[in-house]
Amino acid sequence: MRKIEFIYYLLDKNDHPKPPTSLSDSNRLNNVLNGDISYNSLGRLKSSLKVTIKDLDILEIDYMNDRINPCIVIDGVETSLGIYLISSPSRNIKATGITRELTCYSKLALLDRDKVLNRYYIPAGANVVNAVITLLGSNSYEITPSEQTTRIDHEWEVGTAKLDIINDLLDVINYTSLIPDRLGRFVAYPYKEPTEREVEIEYQSGTHSMISPDMDEDFDFFDVPNIFIRYTNHADIHPPLIAVYPIQNGNEPITLDGNAPNVSSEEVNDVSDEATLYAKCKKDAYESRSVYSHLNFTTAINPLHDYLSCIQVHVGDINYKFIETSWSFKLQVGALMQHTCRRAVNLDGSQKNVGNSTNC
Repeated sequence: MRKIEFIYYLLDKNDHPKPPTSLSDSNRLNNVLNGDISYNSLGRLKSSLKVTIKDLDILEIDYMNDRINPCIVIDGVETSLGIYLISSPSRNIKATGITRELTCYSKLALLDRDKVLNRYYIPAGANVVNAVITLLGSNSYEITPSEQTTRIDHEWEVGTAKLDIINDLLDVINYTSLIPDRLGRFVAYPYKEPTEREVEIEYQSGTHSMISPDMDEDFDFFDVPNIFIRYTNHADIHPPLIAVYPIQNGNEPITLDGNAPNVSSEEVNDVSDEATLYAKCKKDAYESRSVYSHLNFTTAINPLHDYLSCIQVHVGDINYKFIETSWSFKLQVGALMQHTCRRAVNLDGSQKNVGNSTNC
């Protein structure tokens, strides 16, 4: 039997523990009644937290600047679940007492709120990662270095969120969009095809398994493209670049083998080189939403899940690798974790599983 506990730390605007006051000897929020957390890799801010607290002023909260760091402790091992900004501290007054409902969002909200006050310009030939780091300012980050540069001048209108500018730049070099990690850092790295990802977590049926045998799997192949074309059409990129990725040797019914062509063609404003354009074209083929089968299942709470975790699920006749798009759970003992995943379909041939994993 696992022993589980939830802890909530109150941090200041620099992610430092709030100093104790005359009413508290630590920076823990001990007046939390309940909470839940959710992660959506396809969402703008990625993750959110909701907590209900007794309004006791045990630890004074600066709702404009303070942050909450929820942690889970399993058998004595503490794991951070992220750092969250308080957005909506609504106050409820009832005969039984006063409570506050705190809606909180990941630190990406800082970059979403922070908008450029003048037209923002980045010239052709600028190092993309360095440009992203400049926009991050004093925020902590873990960005994979790259020598790739812009090929054209870029300009954004007054009032554009820095989060949009950063994600536009990361797309030029085929990186992931910006991610908030468990420690409050901003993270980005080169995109890797799902079938080439190492399995990080493995769920399989058994007496002591964490996964429920009840799950829903669905397929949707209606009007799914099987030829992807990406091209440039900017005067400063000469000669123009074009990449074509036909899905013709895979193991799914959308392939060109025996099917009529269904083309997805889109212009790309800027790309660092021809190889990156082809990689972006292939990425769009993999991430075309309906290419995947979708799997919904529940497990015991597992804090090892992160951004787009790569999971192997072996329950009944399901034995595939999946990329997790979202998860959520209530922060209470005995709660179950809800997962939504997309199957990592190999569009070039049979599915491959590589690397080591954690069995659950």
